[in-house]
Amino acid sequence: DPVDRGPTGLIRQMFESFHMMTFGFDKDAHSEAGSVVSSLLLAYTMLATILLLNILIAMMNDTYSHVSDTAKHQWQLERARIIASIEQE
Repeated sequence: DPVDRGPTGLIRQMFESFHMMTFGFDKDAHSEAGSVVSSLLLAYTMLATILLLNILIAMMNDTYSHVSDTAKHQWQLERARIIASIEQE
């Protein structure tokens, strides 16, 4: 159908996908508001997804940094122990 290939068809398909993901959302209750509610809902969903991914990446980076620092300190401690044991012999 040529009507479904335009930008409005894409937006409608994205809204339908959102509706499938959020089972129980009554999309017919907002049909009189037109595309404004659909656009806001889509924008909110995309913004929330990007924000949550950014938070996840930041938390993983912080954890990696902490583990890396701890490993470096443990390596230096073990090196000092080995040097001390060699010097005692």
